[in-house]
Amino acid sequence: ALDNNSNLYSWGSNYHGTLGRSNSTNYLTVFDQPAIIPYFTSNSISVQKIVTSKNSAYAIDTNNKLYVWGGNEAGQLGLGAITSKYFEPQYVADDVVDVFTTPYDNEIVFLLSSSGTLRSAGNVIHGAIGQGITGPDAILTYTDVTNPNNVPIDNVIKVAIGGTGIFRSSALLKNDGTVMVCGYNGKGQLGLGDTATRSYFETLNIRDYIKDIHWFGSGQDTILTLHTENDDVYICGSGTSGLNTQLRNNNYLVPTPLIF
Repeated sequence: ALDNNSNLYSWGSNYHGTLGRSNSTNYLTVFDQPAIIPYFTSNSISVQKIVTSKNSAYAIDTNNKLYVWGGNEAGQLGLGAITSKYFEPQYVADDVVDVFTTPYDNEIVFLLSSSGTLRSAGNVIHGAIGQGITGPDAILTYTDVTNPNNVPIDNVIKVAIGGTGIFRSSALLKNDGTVMVCGYNGKGQLGLGDTATRSYFETLNIRDYIKDIHWFGSGQDTILTLHTENDDVYICGSGTSGLNTQLRNNNYLVPTPLIF
């Protein structure tokens, strides 16, 4: 919780160091009362935004510096090593205006800069962090997300991550309404017309201006949804149990209008 004076509070389980209170000796203790995270107050750091996930936490200060702590089992904190947990916030990056991860299986993290470029770190299985790698090693430091020609992708305003376990997929939305996708595609959820995995972000072919993106589902059975400026919805991906409204369990390999 962040108060009006930029003080950051935490409570609950500290098993992965997610509370940021430097309590490595009593990490099994459950803290049932909110308390200020001392690192920020003792260093006169004003926090403007906090992002939490399953085991990790990310705080952006008023100078757009990023601090991370908690679980780091896939190197998703970007600190250069796989250390299982950090009990105190660690400064890791400058020029960060937002952080994108997931509340579950949070082994992929994207950082958005003020210029609209991305950096990513974490699990590379199926290429969902857009680094041109599919495994088995992880990316341990926040690294520029580029196209295959090593040109940074820019003008990004949002990243959405879908899937759980090893079946992760990613989509990004740019300020011109275009969408790019990468990662697991076994059910056609990338909307590219096939089921091949992509380890670099690839532009989705859709004529409408997209104003928002979301993922639904879990495991390998996920749906990418595209919300247009005309308030239409397109979907692509798994048809398991009617997830994409296709009751015959067929997958949508390209964005298909959702009929209400």
